[in-house]
Amino acid sequence: ATDQTTDTPTNNFCTYSNEYNRTDLTLSEGNLKCVGDSTWAQTFGTIGVSTGKWYWEILLDNTGSSTYIKGGFITDIGSVLNTSNNDYLFHVDHALGWAAYSLAGAIEIRNDSAVISGYANSDLGDTTFADGDTLCLALDMTNTRFHFRKNDGDWLKSGDPAGNSGGLDFTLSDTIGRVCIPACSISVGTCTTNFGSPSFSISSGNADGDGYGSFEYEPPSGFYALCTKNLAKYG
Repeated sequence: ATDQTTDTPTNNFCTYSNEYNRTDLTLSEGNLKCVGDSTWAQTFGTIGVSTGKWYWEILLDNTGSSTYIKGGFITDIGSVLNTSNNDYLFHVDHALGWAAYSLAGAIEIRNDSAVISGYANSDLGDTTFADGDTLCLALDMTNTRFHFRKNDGDWLKSGDPAGNSGGLDFTLSDTIGRVCIPACSISVGTCTTNFGSPSFSISSGNADGDGYGSFEYEPPSGFYALCTKNLAKYG
């Protein structure tokens, strides 16, 4: 009957931060639920990573015809630059982050506000999302790959996170940043992110390989929840 999280004094899970997001994006449920009200606004996670392999899920609660939600990650330099004009997840003119863009219930992958060639909805197959569907994200900082899928289906673009193949290759540099931070940007819509300590009831409950986190779907082998225990070991 009472909302609970699994944070302890020795292990904290990532959430989103209120520090830079605008009033157009409302955070609730422990800063995990994001609601947009028609103007693009963004928020960043409280944990960034420079190495290791990480997994989280985004529950899409509102996927109507006018829904616009971006879920992915941004670099440390990108997050600093966007604090001065944080209407968009990728506001500046060069590559600072990558996101799956839920456009009226269909997914495409974007970088620098543009669809990446070969990652439009027509290229990705079954990526029509409905209310209650989950976008699963696997960020491989070791090999700089980004994997994504719908629910427990196949990883898109022939992705195999555990086998280090498929998915989306990305590049980091001193110019754009080398630390990646989970991010969410919404114009209209609602989504709730699960970094391993869900603010909503899930039907299963899958931990990572070290026993941390509670996810709707099983994380890929070698990928871990974004929490301080894992950060100390893998990040």
